Amino acid sequence: MSEALVVVIAGESRVLPMERVVEIRVHHGTTRIPGAPEWVRGFVDLKGRPVEVFDAARRLGRGQLRLDERSCVIFVDTADGFAGMLVDSVEGIIADAGAIPAIDLDMFFGKAAIA
Repeated sequence: MSEALVVVIAGESRVLPMERVVEIRVHHGTTRIPGAPEWVRGFVDLKGRPVEVFDAARRLGRGQLRLDERSCVIFVDTADGFAGMLVDSVEGIIADAGAIPAIDLDMFFGKAAIA
């Protein structure tokens, strides 16, 4: 991994590959999706398109996010288009992420992991 975005999920630092990050927004809420799994927060509008937002802590089995003014949605490019990941906060960008666990975005957003 070259540059990586460091995020905090349920109090733990994780990294995402920067080449997959499309946009970062402060979390202002989502529109719920009836019948969606508990780790799907809902959807938001991203450049005129509805984009599903996943609760990273619940999706990774880490409990609850600490939602406050630092909470962000990280929009990433996936095999199926754009998707959002709600995190506690963003810590910054680093060049060498070897010591921080990475999130496999294909598994995180992938249909195989959802089934």
